[in-house]
Amino acid sequence: MKKLTLLFVLLGIVSCSSTSTKSQQGEGTLDDDLAWVNNDDFSEEVGVEKPVNDYYGESKPGEVSRETMAVIPQAKIANVSFESDPLGSAVSDCYRKEFESGFKKIDQLYRRNKRNPAYWNQVGSCYYLKGEKLKALLYYNKARDLDEKYAPVINNLGVLYLLEGKDQKALGAFKKASETSKFSMVPIYNLSLIYLKYYMVNDAYSYLAKLRGRLSGDVEFENAWAVANLLKGNFNEAVSTYESMDSDQFQNPQVGINASIAYLKAGDKSKARRIYENIEMDKYPELKGSYRDLGSYLGDGK
Repeated sequence: MKKLTLLFVLLGIVSCSSTSTKSQQGEGTLDDDLAWVNNDDFSEEVGVEKPVNDYYGESKPGEVSRETMAVIPQAKIANVSFESDPLGSAVSDCYRKEFESGFKKIDQLYRRNKRNPAYWNQVGSCYYLKGEKLKALLYYNKARDLDEKYAPVINNLGVLYLLEGKDQKALGAFKKASETSKFSMVPIYNLSLIYLKYYMVNDAYSYLAKLRGRLSGDVEFENAWAVANLLKGNFNEAVSTYESMDSDQFQNPQVGINASIAYLKAGDKSKARRIYENIEMDKYPELKGSYRDLGSYLGDGK
């Protein structure tokens, strides 16, 4: 069953960034030296030197994966105005892929916010959303230069390492972010997914348990929690977790395959088969191998 339960983890570790992009050709790697051009010679305004709003600390159930890059959650985009929250408005434009408008607002905010790590973090997120990963790295590092303990940007650097396939560096970044900001859910969640990926089950379970009361009801989290219990052999707890979910979620292979495994391991082969037969695989050709493997356990000839 190890091969099958790994399915969620491999997908979930990518889903921790809902807008992941491929490296642009010719961009190089994250370890390249990047120079920073200092604009301190420009005229000064009264500056902001610390975040006013920290969206990163506002995660709620259903917003975890969308907030991983520390940009404003999608559910709040419509309520942000340039007048009431200029920085949030700029980033929400980027999130909607209205980059011309977003970067124009960012330029207007430079003089007042150039010593504000939240500003540079959000500039980095705009470039990330635009698909310019090395520029994102440049601005994330600028934010960290201003505040090396600013958890959102440490987490975002971890996501970039993750997308480069540098899991060990990503792990270090998520650990540092979670230790720096004890109440931030996103790096703790990302950390738990890496531990699941490498079958460090006790560590993953421990971190997920810390989030249990705060993220109950989030489908992605509940799936991770169920997988952790599967790997620990807590099959009834895994089944109980899937019982609490809307059955429509089982049509998604990322959930349904693991749910079917949970019922199978708990001794309910009939329910496992019903879930298996309703999984919609048309849009997920890359998962057909895992689907067939599950079918062989259920006695399916496909």
